[in-house]
Amino acid sequence: MITTIRRLITLILLITAPLWISSLLWQIKPTLPLKLSLVDYTVPYDNYAEHSASVWAFNHLKLKPPHLNKIKDVLNSSTTRQDKIWHNQTAYVGPEPFKPYIQKRLSQTYPLSSIQRSKTTPFDLVYVADTYGVYRDDFVTKVEQDGQMIEISSSTDPKLLKTLFDQGKIDSHMDFSRLIFGGLSTEDIEVLELHTDKGGDVFFEFNAFCDPTSPIVRQKAEEIVGVHWTGWSGRFLPDPYDPNDAPHWLKRLYQKQFPNKELPKVPSLLLVHRDGRIFLVESDEDVSSILPTLHVREKYRKRFPMANTPYYYFWFAIMTPDKVSNVQVLADIHLHAPKGQKNIYELLNLPTRIPLLTERVVGRSHRYHFAIDGSDIRENLGSYPYAGLAFLNSLSPRNRGESVSQRQVFWQFYLPMLKTILWERSQDRYPNFPPPLGSDLIDFISHFVGK
Repeated sequence: MITTIRRLITLILLITAPLWISSLLWQIKPTLPLKLSLVDYTVPYDNYAEHSASVWAFNHLKLKPPHLNKIKDVLNSSTTRQDKIWHNQTAYVGPEPFKPYIQKRLSQTYPLSSIQRSKTTPFDLVYVADTYGVYRDDFVTKVEQDGQMIEISSSTDPKLLKTLFDQGKIDSHMDFSRLIFGGLSTEDIEVLELHTDKGGDVFFEFNAFCDPTSPIVRQKAEEIVGVHWTGWSGRFLPDPYDPNDAPHWLKRLYQKQFPNKELPKVPSLLLVHRDGRIFLVESDEDVSSILPTLHVREKYRKRFPMANTPYYYFWFAIMTPDKVSNVQVLADIHLHAPKGQKNIYELLNLPTRIPLLTERVVGRSHRYHFAIDGSDIRENLGSYPYAGLAFLNSLSPRNRGESVSQRQVFWQFYLPMLKTILWERSQDRYPNFPPPLGSDLIDFISHFVGK
């Protein structure tokens, strides 16, 4: 009987070994000391879609949350586990869900005067995840009460609005409507300019300074990171007629610009300019003929290992690098088209190699731009306190090949990229911080997986 129990225990330990070893490796990794401020102005609802994946990544990478200002605080015995992690609800600077008029700006929580008085900046890195903003139609819907249709909004009944959202009866950003809050302000960019002038780092993601940021402010943001927005953005559409996925303005604008042509019924790559121009690059029998692909430049592949060349399905901004600011293009988005449409990008005066990740170094300040909406993931990423998750998930068929999901880009590029940058900046700013424990082998293996 005792022998049988011992064998059973041994078997259980062997089966669960990868799990508890992975957990142990994660536990013994040091906490990243980098002080990071997360900015997200696109928070209409409490799913925190534009920054929840970033928060998950920060927790997985053991980045110190902003309310812990000293490394010793992380190890304080009185600090609970909940105190040591990032929370979606409190991790960001931006508007409050379902209450768009309760707003916070970077310039309010990180005031210019406090930076001017100090020799250094309060944060090591400011991460601007999204500034697209919140709009009137995000918070307005109609319901039937007592046989009449009444309008529900954030000002009349925010609790009912949340209930309707939870029931899937509200769509966000599906059509144009009045802006309530969004875009970098003049005060915001002054804070970011002084922050970087004093040696602070900045990370701009996707549309951090695209619309609705004003052209004057946008130009200043572009000068910080050394890239310029062409005015164009793109996104793959599996079905241009899908009302739950395709923008509601698409058919209307397409019919206006192409009155003698029907909106394509095949998967297409949507290209839209801020002045209202749109084009659809239609796929042939092979959908991959129009899917953008992500590529790390050969010079930086050891620094940013990627398991294979993932397809990208969601929104991206078409940028060009500044020619005089010494900006380094670390990775690219490659645009593709079927044989019959190969000249479409040339006709639109668009490059087919778009900067995906750039880095500009000025003194001690590192400025990054990430051209895709890589942290917008509406799926559950699972539990974070395990080592090697990026490598293991890159092996999964679910995260490889043609599957319309943000997951594959998150696991194969976004998370490893963020890990590299946060570790590099931590080691540069905190000389006593150790190198990443046990990650070299995982990164080496993942670099060759899929080749």
